[in-house]
Amino acid sequence: MIAHAWRVCVESGGADALRDLLVESSVPLAQPGPVERACALTSLAERGRLGGASDVVAWGAAVVAWQAIGNLPWLVYALMRQGSAGLAAGQRGAATAALRRAAQLARQLGAEPLSAQLNSVANRGRVEIWPDEGGAPSASPQGLTAREVEVLALLVEGRSNREIAAALFISVKTVSVHVSNILAKLEVPSRGAAAAAAHRLGLVSAV
Repeated sequence: MIAHAWRVCVESGGADALRDLLVESSVPLAQPGPVERACALTSLAERGRLGGASDVVAWGAAVVAWQAIGNLPWLVYALMRQGSAGLAAGQRGAATAALRRAAQLARQLGAEPLSAQLNSVANRGRVEIWPDEGGAPSASPQGLTAREVEVLALLVEGRSNREIAAALFISVKTVSVHVSNILAKLEVPSRGAAAAAAHRLGLVSAV
């Protein structure tokens, strides 16, 4: 209930009295189980939106919590907020990955209102959430697949394999394979050289 109230408070402009009540209610939230913890983390992430600067880390924690539970509607919402916060923070690669994952889940759920919100966030951030549809090419001229371009964008941001795996919801081993393929296709010896090549060839703009 508090998580929903924070959302309403933020999106409606929030009366001071309601905001103060929510602050008081959110601080001592009991967290006896995974559902309560996910709700508490979402409440705190929503609270951060009041200042107009959504917290990527806070929404990331909410994403992990809802994913562990398997509650897809809340996971989609948290991913959307994480993506929006990432765009605002200049973390375009991670934000794109979060929004694309959210879009896939929203389509799976048939959640049209959430899909509409996602499209709005993506359009504002000029993010293509369905790169393989609408005639968009699925690979770069260098032979990179759409997934390898996503990995490359995160690599350019300086993220480790573990961080890339978390952002794309894949294993660290899979990321390692993608990175090896990227280095081979770009004919470069290192991650730093791959990042430089991505900028030189304009590959990061594809995400």
